[in-house]
Amino acid sequence: MKKLFIIAAAAVAALAACTKTEVNTPDQAINFNAANYISRVTKANVTFGTANTFKTNAYVHTLVLNAGTPEASIQQMMFDETVAWNGTLNQWLPSRTYFWPKTGYVNFFSYAGSIDPTAKAENSLTYTGVTINTTDDILVAEAAYEQTGNLSTYHIDNAGVTGVPTLFHHMLSKVSFKVKLDATDAYAGIPEHPEYYSWEIVVNESKFGYVNKGTAEFTFADGQGADVAAPVGNQQLWNAPTGDFAWTIVANNKDSELESTVIGDANKMTATNSAKVSEIKTLFDEISVLPQDLNDTDAWGQFSLQYTIKSTYDDSSNPAKTITEVVTVPLTDILTYVPSITGWKMNYKYIYNIIIKPGEPVKFDPAVVEWEEETAADKII
Repeated sequence: MKKLFIIAAAAVAALAACTKTEVNTPDQAINFNAANYISRVTKANVTFGTANTFKTNAYVHTLVLNAGTPEASIQQMMFDETVAWNGTLNQWLPSRTYFWPKTGYVNFFSYAGSIDPTAKAENSLTYTGVTINTTDDILVAEAAYEQTGNLSTYHIDNAGVTGVPTLFHHMLSKVSFKVKLDATDAYAGIPEHPEYYSWEIVVNESKFGYVNKGTAEFTFADGQGADVAAPVGNQQLWNAPTGDFAWTIVANNKDSELESTVIGDANKMTATNSAKVSEIKTLFDEISVLPQDLNDTDAWGQFSLQYTIKSTYDDSSNPAKTITEVVTVPLTDILTYVPSITGWKMNYKYIYNIIIKPGEPVKFDPAVVEWEEETAADKII
């Protein structure tokens, strides 16, 4: 104890002798360390693109005096504060400077994307009756609980970045539909005369239908490393609003806004018997969809396809001729085509590959009807 009193006295003496001397306890500004979640087990997290911004809400848990007695207090430090990448300082920074408290801790809750929550609380974000368009994205970060200083958590592309660990999850699903010609050798044993015939596939129209309006509440469970990761695999967090079932169909044809992705006359899929096309064409490219249970009668995905097959036969002894037929696959539940995928989960991307087989070669099964015998009546001549 004597040693402590000596140090204190020395400090007082120094201040008395030189009034310009300052006792300075440095403050530390709050930074962020952002990343995108993929998988804790199979894949690494990826960089949260520096061209993006996100918003955060921060709550300080500390002590305040109440009638002279310290008691626990929760105060909101940041409200929908925008955080952006500062290329000069190589840090994720809020739009204004905030400092870490000297006592207690801070809880952070962040979100990003094209749709903002309709309600925010310290332990939850709620999206009520939101309509999901094809390019929308909703990201919610794992809650950063009991933070007391800048950390170096996600070492991805930005070496040396420190701050509040902010790991985002996609709260929507993505669905793609791709199509290609059958590349298997289904014609083994058939005489190869590729110069005699070829075929051409032209996709006239495809349609993709799904529920596009829903409600979800993402609740952060209190605890070390508490986050939104636990329910990420549960598509049931999203529900269609009561009495407001919303369904949309995205059409892909020459008259639609998605014309550039159509397999039309200028972008045909062609093949011959000896050179089958394995190139994959995209019908719908990573459309954002509401996570939904494909078994649910009120929430399911549907798909339809119409395409034309043109088979051309050309032989010097058999003048060229083209046979054309239109094939229509009606709008049907996707679950009937791919029963192994029963739902679209948050933070998952689904790619449906459609393989079109132009047709089976025509074969013959010849037989001859047995001669029938009929005995004529005897006649003497």
